[in-house]
Amino acid sequence: MIGRHFDAIRVPTDEAHQKCPWCQMFSIITCQEDDNLVARNRTKGDAYDRRNNAWVQYQLLVKEAESRGNDKPPYPTDPINTTTTMKRAPQKPKLEKLRLLCTSINSTCSMCNSDIGNRCISKCRKREEGDDCHSMHLGNDPTLARNDWVGGRCTCPLCISSCNKLFNMEDFPKIGLAVLQASRRQQAAHQILRLK
Repeated sequence: MIGRHFDAIRVPTDEAHQKCPWCQMFSIITCQEDDNLVARNRTKGDAYDRRNNAWVQYQLLVKEAESRGNDKPPYPTDPINTTTTMKRAPQKPKLEKLRLLCTSINSTCSMCNSDIGNRCISKCRKREEGDDCHSMHLGNDPTLARNDWVGGRCTCPLCISSCNKLFNMEDFPKIGLAVLQASRRQQAAHQILRLK
């Protein structure tokens, strides 16, 4: 997935999930493999429900047979795969999780002050002080100045970022907390070094 480029159509609708928790760039997209994730999870859930209902009915028949002193009834037929029988209770399915991908590593430009060959999300435009809009909106504003080139290379934060993290969307809060804790530990270490 490292070669995937930013696609505005794949930006998460929730603004809280549009900024990468590691590099802090607006470069997050959803993975196209997860497009039918809800439908696939629903299919797994429905299959589990049908199997579980068959198993519960079987357990009721077993209790009824035991209470009457009759033989145990035959195992139920699997309602999904009718060529097999169910010899134990169904296990809950492992549901797929929505994944997010940071595409900063693929934001690059090839020429100073030109959009030719430019794959940078912000088109290397400078962010104004206090501006926290999505990077793709910066690229749509030709009045904004471009980032400088130093030593034959763009200084745009997106162009120099090497972030390519792939993670589950549900892990967003844990990742943010871990990054914050690591930052605080690093700040504390710097303060200790200054005191020495």
